[in-house]
Order: sequence, then structure tokens, then C-alpha cells
Amino acid sequence: MTNRREARFLFEISRSEWGEEVRGAQRTENSRLTDGIDRWRAPLLARGELLPMSAVLFFSQIIGPAQIFCRAYLSGRHHGDPREQVETLIACAIRAVVAPGAPERAGGTS
Repeated sequence: MTNRREARFLFEISRSEWGEEVRGAQRTENSRLTDGIDRWRAPLLARGELLPMSAVLFFSQIIGPAQIFCRAYLSGRHHGDPREQVETLIACAIRAVVAPGAPERAGGTS
């Protein structure tokens, strides 16, 4: 990443007070995303391919590690490009949500 300062600004701005004017639209889009993922997850949960967990926990398992890693980059605690760790972060997310013994599928779980 070549724009660490700009990335840090965008990350921090998402928590700022002046962003309140977009919070409604953000909630609507987040709701649409959650609904879509819930529809995708339901049959996988029913077949026992994903670990049973709430949507909030599911999202935290997938997004949390990457977000923490990017925060380390943005704060200067890690100097390598986070994009170099994509495959490892994906593998970690998969291990966090896929049930042990679930069948492997080409192209990931779907």
C-alpha cells in the first residue's frame, strides 16, 4: 500500500461524528449485506458445513483478523503490505467458520 496516511484517514473517518449524515444509508446497506449472507449461510449451516454461530460472531471471525492486521499497518506497528497476507487471512477465516470434517469444495465453500 502506498497511501498509508490516506488509508488511516479513511479508516478513522468511519468513526467520526461528521459521518452521522450517512449512518442511515450505511445501516441500510449493512442490513442488505447481512440478509444476503444469512441466505447464503442458511443451507450451509443446515448441512453442518459451517459452525453454528450468530451473524455477528460470523462477521467478526471473517473480518476481525484482517481488520486488526490492517490497523497494525496503519498505526505503523507492521510495515509490510497487508495485501501480501491475503491468502493467510483467507485461510484463517475459513478455519474459523467451517465445521470440522466439512467437505472441501473447489473454489471454497459455497
